[in-house]
Amino acid sequence: WLAKHKSPNMKDVLPDKFVTIDEVAKKAGKFTAGVSANGYIRPKRGYGSGWDKFVNHIESSMGLKGADVLEKGISFLTPKKDQPWFLYLGTIDTHVTLRPKEPWMSKYDGKYDGRFKTFGDDGPGGMPKDLPERDMEHVRAIYDSNVSYQDDLVGQLYKQLETWGIADQTMIIITADH
Repeated sequence: WLAKHKSPNMKDVLPDKFVTIDEVAKKAGKFTAGVSANGYIRPKRGYGSGWDKFVNHIESSMGLKGADVLEKGISFLTPKKDQPWFLYLGTIDTHVTLRPKEPWMSKYDGKYDGRFKTFGDDGPGGMPKDLPERDMEHVRAIYDSNVSYQDDLVGQLYKQLETWGIADQTMIIITADH
């Protein structure tokens, strides 16, 4: 997409010629809701004009954890769960700043006593080339704990769909940029 829409910077706006998934879902008669913790993904940047409900957690100073995003998404759906709907959940837990998530961090690297309690406080830029191997292992474990955390959130979403009795009629699509 980026190669086509050329809107990589925060000040850029996605050109109108690009159709977004919320617009497609809205045309299909679905209730459309979106929750994003990614500062780039918001209607004022051109990402969607078909939302019935949408919130960007950075823009609205709300929590950035995936659990916050999931909770808000479920709250949007709850009154509409018995009608056709589309829900977008945009989590950013695997982006900087990486913060260890339990219980996975203890399982992946519980014995670390180095300099990285979190990783990426200085912003994006990847893994420094001169980082000692032990520190690199730990940073990878922090990242992996965030992947596992988000995987658990998908499980929580599925359990909610089961509780509502609609899991078997719901398609879950997972995408990632890593």
